[in-house]
Amino acid sequence: MHVKEIIKRMVYNIIVEILQYGIKPNILKRNNTSTIVDPIFNIERSRVIAEICNTLMNLDKLGYNTKLPFQVHGLIKRLKELQNTDGSWNEVHPNYNEPSVVFTAISALCLLNYYKIYSDNSVISCIKNAKNYLLSQQLSNGGFKKSRLYHIDALNTDAMASAFLIKFGKTFNDYQAFKCGLSAAKNICRNQFRDGSYPYTTPEINFPFKYHLNIPCIHYQTVTLYYLLYVHDEVDEPWLKQSIYQGVVWLKNKQKSDGSFNWHESGLNFALYLNATYAFATYIYYKLLNNCCNHYSIMFDSLMKLKKSIHNGLILRWESSSWKSFLIDFLYCFKGGFMGDYPLKYKLFRSMQRVYREVSRRRIFSNKDNFQVKNSILVKLIKDRVFVSMIEPLFNYPDLYTTAQVLDALSNLLLLVAS
Repeated sequence: MHVKEIIKRMVYNIIVEILQYGIKPNILKRNNTSTIVDPIFNIERSRVIAEICNTLMNLDKLGYNTKLPFQVHGLIKRLKELQNTDGSWNEVHPNYNEPSVVFTAISALCLLNYYKIYSDNSVISCIKNAKNYLLSQQLSNGGFKKSRLYHIDALNTDAMASAFLIKFGKTFNDYQAFKCGLSAAKNICRNQFRDGSYPYTTPEINFPFKYHLNIPCIHYQTVTLYYLLYVHDEVDEPWLKQSIYQGVVWLKNKQKSDGSFNWHESGLNFALYLNATYAFATYIYYKLLNNCCNHYSIMFDSLMKLKKSIHNGLILRWESSSWKSFLIDFLYCFKGGFMGDYPLKYKLFRSMQRVYREVSRRRIFSNKDNFQVKNSILVKLIKDRVFVSMIEPLFNYPDLYTTAQVLDALSNLLLLVAS
């Protein structure tokens, strides 16, 4: 069997398993709409709805029978209902619910995709309102304020907004939107480190943070590259192509021969071991390196990691591991914790955060009928914790938010393999 056919089957089987046993039980029909409610937090997120819609639309393009009642139109109606009057969508977490460039860009991308496939004019006003909101949040450097709560210029956020604005500009012949999207892409490339990594944010310190987040992160490297590839599909610029190439080389150098990442070389603590990283990386490798046979093994290993991370139909939030490797990972916590230009006290604090993650990712909470994901007492006592959206229980758990990202990336990968 050809290697591409093997990848195609692996990806399809993972998607179908998740849709059947993880997503289907959590789809709720309300009159003529459908929604997806998080089984743990009992909240609905526009981003999750959008990414699952994208997955179903991609499968529909390929003519696959998902063995699910086709939910796209009902989900799209609900996505429209969740939009705010200013054109934004809220970023919903257990701890807050505020307008967000991230959720707006991804929700708007979904509606734009839906419009292109089904020619449904009823979504045009929603799409245009989203465009206006995003333009209102753009900074003078071309980047975007992440959300009402977080005023940082996160480069992955810029990539999402850029992808939508450029695709919107081309679809509706809107030069202003296209130009603003291109400005965001230039801001990303301008802030890229010389080694090819994209820092999480620009060097500026913004509310509500005490320190900068201008450090490399393996997870957000894949997210930024994933959406920059959306941009590159529409914009054939040498500076963009070179930036993406350098970014992929950096990412590839952080991945070991067994497919796992060297997470101790990733500086952003709250994004350590996120399983969605493997889905984004596999898509990136296939899109850019599909003619390089020596990269297929990394793709296989990444897909196997995702397969093994399915728990109760959903993807575990963090990459799990055995207790046998805890000691070596404990020592690496200090290497990762000391990354970045921070005071010594804060470096020690960061190292302890990483130890906490090493413990929690190894403890899988298995009683799905009694899930209460709350921050442990230890985390509540950490005064320096500024990410109010963070949920840091002392165990690993199947996460709908992570799963939706995996589905989006894998379904786009399926389109690539089938083309």
